[in-house]
Amino acid sequence: IPGYNDAFAVEVTKALRQWKQDTKGMVDFSIVKDKNQADIIVSWAQKIRKEDYFDQAQGHSYVWGITHLGNPTNIVLSTTHPLNSSQPLNEQNIYMISLHEIGHSLGLWWHTRDPQDIMYPDFIIPSRTSKGARIILNQNKGSLSKRDISNIIALYNRNDTLVLNNLPRGKAIELLLQNNSIIGAVETTGSAAASVATKTNKLNIDLGKSLAYLKEHPDSYEAYNNIGLVYLENNDYDNAVKYLNKAISINSDYAKAYFNLGLAYSKLNNFGMAISNYEKYLNLEPDAPNTDVVEKEIQRLKQLTFNN
Repeated sequence: IPGYNDAFAVEVTKALRQWKQDTKGMVDFSIVKDKNQADIIVSWAQKIRKEDYFDQAQGHSYVWGITHLGNPTNIVLSTTHPLNSSQPLNEQNIYMISLHEIGHSLGLWWHTRDPQDIMYPDFIIPSRTSKGARIILNQNKGSLSKRDISNIIALYNRNDTLVLNNLPRGKAIELLLQNNSIIGAVETTGSAAASVATKTNKLNIDLGKSLAYLKEHPDSYEAYNNIGLVYLENNDYDNAVKYLNKAISINSDYAKAYFNLGLAYSKLNNFGMAISNYEKYLNLEPDAPNTDVVEKEIQRLKQLTFNN
């Protein structure tokens, strides 16, 4: 990969150690030789284009790294400046990007609004682009803030932490226990899904909560949708389709389930069903914020169908 050097892998390992150190061992990592046994896989790209990653990169002016939660979770790190591919990143850049993306992979699926946090969206050291000097408001010099540490501890320290999802942009929120006592607070700049991205914990936590709710509310189409999302994020697309279709059978106007079905069918290479569900989603939500992105995805899938 252009711009890559072997020292970058060392910086990723350094970032993993930093998360372990600052959480006092609450999270830990080991390097495995067989990627089929990995919970997290790190790979590299010369440039990460928003359009290549569909929905995950929306809301960013450009992308330094991206994390796909799932089984396994995949982290992709850029080796060059996203606006100038001839400008390679340095080791400190890679270290900071790694810290940030590892935070996502551990379950901090939000961005904070405090520039001292590593989970702040524009966390990279100011750099020069073809348009001149770009000054980024950033007070983080390559370390985890108290907020970063308290948030990850809040997620991992208590079994009864509520899973937060679909939080509004720019909303100050609190992490609550089921007895409503406050254990921490975060500020979001995008959607939040505070769930642990490992093969066992993520599936058990998210699925367990949704199934428990479903027992009390057997006709909850939202619960079926949430269960479908858990399977979708864990790459179990057949079960995702099963539960998402159940949500639609209860409420045929539930737009979110059609969008998620589009994702699931796309992963199963059933492009016809993916297109159909995306189109149904747009019919129900013509003013959805991701309308342009979904329309582009529909055109991409139609082209794939034509080529095949």
